Amino acid sequence: MKLEAPFLPDAGYTARLAELGDRLDSVHFALPGSTALDARQQPAPNERATLDALQDLRGPDVFLLLNGRMLPPQRYLDSDAMAALAARLERLVDEVGLRGIVIADFHLLNALSEAAPETCSRLEAVPSVNTMIDAPAKARAVLDVIAASAFRSPSRVVLDRSLNRNRDGLARTADAVRKRLPGVAIVLLANEGCLPHCPYKAAHDAHISLVSQRLCADRTFEANRRYACLSDFFERPERILASPFIRPEDAEWYQDHADVLKICGRTRGPEFLARAVGAYGAGRWDGNLLDLLDAVGDAAGRLSLDNAALPDDFPTLMSGCELDCPGCGRCASMLATAFRRKTVALREF
Repeated sequence: MKLEAPFLPDAGYTARLAELGDRLDSVHFALPGSTALDARQQPAPNERATLDALQDLRGPDVFLLLNGRMLPPQRYLDSDAMAALAARLERLVDEVGLRGIVIADFHLLNALSEAAPETCSRLEAVPSVNTMIDAPAKARAVLDVIAASAFRSPSRVVLDRSLNRNRDGLARTADAVRKRLPGVAIVLLANEGCLPHCPYKAAHDAHISLVSQRLCADRTFEANRRYACLSDFFERPERILASPFIRPEDAEWYQDHADVLKICGRTRGPEFLARAVGAYGAGRWDGNLLDLLDAVGDAAGRLSLDNAALPDDFPTLMSGCELDCPGCGRCASMLATAFRRKTVALREF
């Protein structure tokens, strides 16, 4: 199974990516200095360092993240703003061989198509995992919008996280996409680790866009810890196993229906990414599984899930999970051997 990974301009991390060789299918990065175009809050990266480092990484396809949930409506209608964004895309095509954009906001897709059709025709539009393609009908609806735009059809499609635990649904949806786009690569998100069918996701994505647009202060972590997914994980740790992550050891279980595993976690920095890339590249991880997971990684200091203690047939056991936790008990039995709460030591003064 090939890998897709975030790109950060860090020498050690870039070297780890290069070690993957032909197994590194593609990399993605955020547009430095942009607001509300990215689905994650990001520090202010150095644009020149990012582009120079991308030029040094030869081989994988390069994709730009324009995967924010939304923009203020007036921005789509601002022809100057759309033309300026298209001009940046044009420069990235010429400078780093940008192959396409990853997008979740189809208002933006159509606004760019109207403003700069010639530039858009040089780029693929890859539907973000946040478009939640989880069924053949959803795949067709998303691909119809892209086909009607000025962008090229995608060479890869990222399917919804929920299909990681629904093998029949994965097979049907992947087959429908391949029938529509012969030769397309099917991509699965490997290590997000959020709640299954997360009820908080739409609001969380909107909160990030509000923060990125500087319409409010950034208190998303505090809100998630008190009222959303992190609170759920601490109170009901069996939810961690129900999360639709893919362990490094389980990649082969998906190879009949998928071609690429996508690693996430770019806001956690190069050390986290190097660890995740190393584990998925090796197909093995013997430590705390939470140290590889993005969304639930904030709990790794308090919770430990021994990956080596999980059964070899873990993906088979979890396939078809309907979240009937009180009537099932499967996760609880696995947690009994693999899970522990860490002791939090108070610093002495």
